[in-house]
Amino acid sequence: MNKTYTLLLLPLFTMALTPTVFAAVTTTKTQTELDQHTAVSQQKAELALDKAYLQLMTSLEAEQHAPLEKAQQAWLTFRDAQAEFRSTTFAGGSIQPLVYNEALTELTQQRTQQLDRLFQEQVGY
Repeated sequence: MNKTYTLLLLPLFTMALTPTVFAAVTTTKTQTELDQHTAVSQQKAELALDKAYLQLMTSLEAEQHAPLEKAQQAWLTFRDAQAEFRSTTFAGGSIQPLVYNEALTELTQQRTQQLDRLFQEQVGY
């Protein structure tokens, strides 16, 4: 029954899932395992973001620090609100935390790429 239930839900949210989480959805058996998987993915994405942010920050002149901090805080607010919005489709459902964490992960990875590009531009790569 769980496999059938999972397969019935797949069309509802797989368009927003990264390939890694999609693979977990198709091989994992319980919602708890799926939630744990996306939470771990989000933690890894957050660590990569922190590393990219610090790398960029250390490459900037002192007068550029405050604007970057302001931009990052605004982006974090946006990211959290966007993830909340994307998960509202499944409000009250057991899949809502998975969709929320997956949205956080996707947005965090995108921001990490942005910060990496800014760093590369800053150091002249």
